[in-house]
Amino acid sequence: MAAEFDSVIPMMAMIEGLSDVFRRQPMLRARLAGQAPRWRFVFDARFEDVAVSTVDMSSTALEDVFAAECDNVLDIERGPLWRVLLGMAGPAPTASGVTLMVVTFAHAIVDGVSGFSFARQVLEAVNGRTGDREPFSVRPPLENGLSPSAPLDVVPAPPAGGRWPFAKDVPFAQRRTNMLVGRIDQGIAGHVLRRCRAEEVKVDAFFTAAIQAALARTSPAALSLPVLGAFDARRIMDPPVPPDEIGMFMKDMCLFDATWPVSDVDVWERARRVSRVIAQERQRELARPTEQFTDEIYQQIKMAAAYPLDGFPFSFSVSNMGRQSFIRSGTAGLKSIYLSSADRIGIMGFQAVLAAVDGDLHVAFVHADPLLSPEEISQVRDGLTELMRAEAQKIARI
Repeated sequence: MAAEFDSVIPMMAMIEGLSDVFRRQPMLRARLAGQAPRWRFVFDARFEDVAVSTVDMSSTALEDVFAAECDNVLDIERGPLWRVLLGMAGPAPTASGVTLMVVTFAHAIVDGVSGFSFARQVLEAVNGRTGDREPFSVRPPLENGLSPSAPLDVVPAPPAGGRWPFAKDVPFAQRRTNMLVGRIDQGIAGHVLRRCRAEEVKVDAFFTAAIQAALARTSPAALSLPVLGAFDARRIMDPPVPPDEIGMFMKDMCLFDATWPVSDVDVWERARRVSRVIAQERQRELARPTEQFTDEIYQQIKMAAAYPLDGFPFSFSVSNMGRQSFIRSGTAGLKSIYLSSADRIGIMGFQAVLAAVDGDLHVAFVHADPLLSPEEISQVRDGLTELMRAEAQKIARI
């Protein structure tokens, strides 16, 4: 996760903010123990501080910093399962303070919603609004190790016939994680999001359809593969998970419809079809017992321990982090925020993560080079933004 601040934050204030979040969140003290397939969490009292490094941002691009951090793999058995890189406003030791925070988490302990919550809580602490927040306790299912009933089901089998137009035989160690970012202003985003509400189309369904429309021009073979979607299961956990508790509570779902490879389908009709599939999958997952959600958290742990995966059963994943409010109140606010959870693209062609931050839409496209070149993913990003602008113009004329 990368967060750019709208002002320079003193280094000591950043360290204190990070320490406050670390104090509250038990998952930030976790590591994995055991061996496959019997991994379990250990909450290690030795992790008493935040591991922080710095980089001079006056001569470094955000995308380069993000890519380097993604390629620096965490040791899941020794821990900690997260680290922080702070971008400084100039070279040390003369830098005036921090302008960027890049936090790398093992996906077994943090999902996308938790990543944004982490950034919000750090800002609250930096701005002196922590109050008397008590630490969270370890969630009961996690302190007892793995559920013996949890099978190692990595992903559902996709429909036959689709393939990605890249070679799977690129060694995992030679894959480099790349990120391309985009920012769509609230005028354009607002028109499209309002039409989503009017059409009763889910926002992540629209963006799935829009990305598919871009892929129809660049990599049409990928349309024959399903899309990996996700939704937040916090409210149905037992007990329910508070919004500021950090953990792994997102549920994956496999989205596919036999008509998707048809490239001439109108984007809104495609979005309605995707929306129906999402609703069906959510309903199916919500009907399952709560204990199975706990089992799937452990499956996520085992997946993280088993990387690299080499299946590529999905064309891409789309994650909608929804509206995120980072209201400035004190020392600092956010200028932009981007999230990646690609794991060097273990099971998909690329990942798109969307978040509406104070009105603007922030989009991060993450992919593994040389599996998918920057030029190809740039075409997908540009196709999405062009479609957004065209739709906004159409809606404005109605």
